[in-house]
Amino acid sequence: MLNIGVLDDNLNTLENYKNLLSEWFLKHNIKGNLILASTDPDEFMKAVKTNTINVCIIDINLRNEVNGMYLAEQVRDSSESIDIIFFTGCLDFVFKAFEIRAYRFICKPEWDVLEDTLVKLSKEKVQNELLKEPKLQIKCNSEVYFVPKNTINYIAHLNRKTIIYTKYGEHSTYESLEELESRISDTRFKRCHRSALVNCEKIYCIDFKNKKIKLLDGTSCDIGPKYISGFEKGLEP
Repeated sequence: MLNIGVLDDNLNTLENYKNLLSEWFLKHNIKGNLILASTDPDEFMKAVKTNTINVCIIDINLRNEVNGMYLAEQVRDSSESIDIIFFTGCLDFVFKAFEIRAYRFICKPEWDVLEDTLVKLSKEKVQNELLKEPKLQIKCNSEVYFVPKNTINYIAHLNRKTIIYTKYGEHSTYESLEELESRISDTRFKRCHRSALVNCEKIYCIDFKNKKIKLLDGTSCDIGPKYISGFEKGLEP
């Protein structure tokens, strides 16, 4: 997720940010929000310190008492994890940007470069989240997979195999559903059928009449009569 804060002294440029970021998020399927687009350094730093912003896009020449490089240093002092992107026509500080470990220094008005940079940054953040996410170890014949739990939609036992349906594809194993259920040990997962386990975070709709659970990716799984009452009470563990 990109939670972006923008600081620039030009109101027209800020309007461009509002329009283009929305367009890029949709175009590239980026999970992102423009938290703030401001000309006010104090307002910008206040938003940074609330810990909601993880990407700062900063102009350097702000026609203010302080410049963008000084504010970027304040951002870096407040957090090592915030990614700082300079989008500016002021090239005098390009080497200084390396000292504060800026993610990128882009010359205005290269909006296409900024677009590519945000796409790349978004992919990196998604990958980093996957690396931090707890994994479910699955033995598939001679191979062992370590599947991030938050990518699993549901798990179902079919014939002699157990199929793990994920965001990125399917894995099949001869391990029992009970074995995987005990090993997954995660309150996000709930029995919905004697032969199925669903990730409650992936549920879009529960059709009690037709005994189907519809998931966010458009797939569905069965809900058994025995388990309906548990879902009627809600999805909280």
